[in-house]
Amino acid sequence: MAEEGDALMPSLSDIRESLALAESLASASLLTSPGAKRRLAARRLELGEDPSTGVYTPPKHLLLYLVR
Repeated sequence: MAEEGDALMPSLSDIRESLALAESLASASLLTSPGAKRRLAARRLELGEDPSTGVYTPPKHLLLYLVR
């Protein structure tokens, strides 16, 4: 049986999926032209996001898993 505390911890498959997404975003970022990056930054600004944080930030649960 799973304890209540286990509900807060993501499964290993969720963490792997999140890591795969982070890796694909990072590789796509390397291939993106400077013009496209400017357009994406402008779009983020329109949506109210902070364009200065163009770096992918992984979810907290992934970081906690990696430092265990």
